[in-house]
Amino acid sequence: MIIRTSRSLIFQDKKSCSLNFMKMFIRLIVSLVVLSGLFVFFSTAEQRKLMIQWLNVQPEKLVDIVKVSPQINDRKPREGENIKRQVKGRCDRVNSLPVDNRYTVYEWEDLNGRKQISDKRPSSGYAKLRIKNLHVDNFFKLSIDNAQARLPAFTHRHIQTGVKKIYKNLVNVVKVAEVRTTNLKLKFISDERQFHAYRMREASDTSYKTTGFYTDRLNEATIWAVGDRDHMTRIALHESTHAIVAAMFGGTPTWLNEGLASFFEKTVITGKDVYSYSVINEHLNKLRSSRLPSLNEHFLQTHQQWHDDSKSDLNYAVDWSLVFYMMRSTQGRALLRYMLDNLAVNNCHGFDTVEFINQYYPGGLKAFELGWHRWLKTARPNTTMTILGL
Repeated sequence: MIIRTSRSLIFQDKKSCSLNFMKMFIRLIVSLVVLSGLFVFFSTAEQRKLMIQWLNVQPEKLVDIVKVSPQINDRKPREGENIKRQVKGRCDRVNSLPVDNRYTVYEWEDLNGRKQISDKRPSSGYAKLRIKNLHVDNFFKLSIDNAQARLPAFTHRHIQTGVKKIYKNLVNVVKVAEVRTTNLKLKFISDERQFHAYRMREASDTSYKTTGFYTDRLNEATIWAVGDRDHMTRIALHESTHAIVAAMFGGTPTWLNEGLASFFEKTVITGKDVYSYSVINEHLNKLRSSRLPSLNEHFLQTHQQWHDDSKSDLNYAVDWSLVFYMMRSTQGRALLRYMLDNLAVNNCHGFDTVEFINQYYPGGLKAFELGWHRWLKTARPNTTMTILGL
């Protein structure tokens, strides 16, 4: 009896503890709900927005945060180093669609000797079947708003041809793995005051010296419409490159984004299927009259540091020359392709330029920088590079 009684008491005590625990748990849940309600009621709209954003974080985003955080937290940054160097710029693509730029066409004669063409292979009743592998050229849809500007004749066609050259270079010369199509919106404004008023409204972080800017929020490039057709086309191609990069690769390091835009702005526009690019004399002169930065330090700049008015001119020149230097050789184009393919997949999370070059370029950053210096000494102004034999 004593043993049974003690067991009964123990069981009752356990049951009582469980009930007490459940009551405490329910009270805790109720308290959290009440506190959340009070927070939503008394917080500002901005605080509520941040809370909702935090609650809606997707699992894959959490994985990205976990991947990046140890690199930032495991060590103290060196003096002057940006601790967010692993996550520079905007990491999401603008609205775009993947496109298979290759397709197959079947051509044959039917039983009556008439020529037939289709993208589907005939099953029977055909002769002289020919199979053609063709390439899609309609990578983009270009819309131009020139309501506030008068453009020289054939400017639209000139820009259209130049933008197509940029796409075809990335596909046929650099040979990136992923091709995406997008809508390109170009806005031209002739009046200087109206242009800068619009710039301050839509892209207030840009410099007053700028003659064009691209904003991924609107997926729109705006150009100050001054000068002749070639000048407007050059600015349009520069800003269009930013739009193409945003669509195909998402966020990229500032140096690479601006380097590509500066390189492609000097596309030689012809109807022939060749790829020619003019040297930018002012950039070359700037590099030869300046103390060249260490590429290791150059790649560490934040977006704000890069655009500092005191050194942005040199930064433009350096990054144009780096892309030009890579485009000169098969080895350099391969490095550029690896970079862009990596960015297309990872959307710039964890991308470290120095580490990437050390891993994928023979001899690493030291060999890359040495070759770049040698080319700068021999590069000639007023010349054009044509890429052949592809």
